Amino acid sequence: MDQFRSYTVRANHIRLDEDFFSHLKFEIGQIRFAVSKKEDMEDRLTELEAIQKALQEGTEAYDKMQAELIIAKKSLTKILSSKDIKATVS
Repeated sequence: MDQFRSYTVRANHIRLDEDFFSHLKFEIGQIRFAVSKKEDMEDRLTELEAIQKALQEGTEAYDKMQAELIIAKKSLTKILSSKDIKATVS
């Protein structure tokens, strides 16, 4: 399941923006503060809250990984383009 979540976040990262999360929060709020709640609404609320948490954690992890990858690329480029690799690494 974790691989699926990771793939989903990677594939849809551009769409998982503030507008998406605002809409998700709105939907959760509509159900949470509904005057009369039915069992299917409670189930939907549980599902939406789980999706929200999973996607937020996934996007945060993806953003962190991207930042670390950029730093690693810069470091590797610096090392490989250096005339004195030993001095650069030290």
